[in-house]
Amino acid sequence: MGLYGISWMYKDRCMIKKFSFLISLVVSFCIEALPVGNPATPKLVDKGFFMSPGCWIQGRVGYEGNYLSDARLENKTTSHKIYNVERFDNTALLSLSIERRFDLFALLGASRFNAKWQAQFPEGLTYFETGTQQGFLWEAGGKGIFYEWGNLSLSLGGRYAATIADCDWLTQNGQPQEVSPKEKWRDRTWQVDLAFSYKVDLFIPYLGMTYLSSQSRLKGDMPIADEGDVVLHMKTKNRYGMVVGCALSTGKICSINLEARLFNEEGVSVSGFIQF
Repeated sequence: MGLYGISWMYKDRCMIKKFSFLISLVVSFCIEALPVGNPATPKLVDKGFFMSPGCWIQGRVGYEGNYLSDARLENKTTSHKIYNVERFDNTALLSLSIERRFDLFALLGASRFNAKWQAQFPEGLTYFETGTQQGFLWEAGGKGIFYEWGNLSLSLGGRYAATIADCDWLTQNGQPQEVSPKEKWRDRTWQVDLAFSYKVDLFIPYLGMTYLSSQSRLKGDMPIADEGDVVLHMKTKNRYGMVVGCALSTGKICSINLEARLFNEEGVSVSGFIQF
């Protein structure tokens, strides 16, 4: 092997090491929007189990797990603090890759929430905590690669998610409260993203920006919000965020992806798919 080939191998290895360090650093600070996914997803896998690589449409099935350690929501009606909202999603993925350029996908699964907040009552500040049961979650979205240059891919994507879950437990100032079937958590979230990836052998690292809007509502059977309101309204505090991640694929049959999200929320997701 000549000096030119050795030089490129050294550069590729340095890039992998630098990106691995960046992923480790991000995850260590925010083991924690909705997942974005790899910008190169539409073309990550060339050959599936059954369909010819030359076929214009390819079907995929997979899994996506998403954990938010802090959704960073704020009270929609007052300035009283939402201390923390955690979210846990587990979904099955169905997607279509069209011309190795566009992806359309749907996810079905379960989601649950934990939250802490304060409310102003006539007698003073009151502190609440709650947790939900597993609720039904559905998502839909798409992604398209609109620019390529060598191993670089630039994509634009978006998705919408909706879930509803029954409350499992509720405390007021640390005291357990009775929970009725009427107490439910509803969430509606949409997101758009712009990201780029660069393929380095089996690794496809990426970096991107997101714009997120989330509306959550907790309806109780007792006063849980300011001035004795039985409904707590929440919304996204910071709409702009950043995402960093990396996929691993040989280009045949399957791919796996790890992602971390920052600023507008703190979250981490892992996903993978198998191509038909």
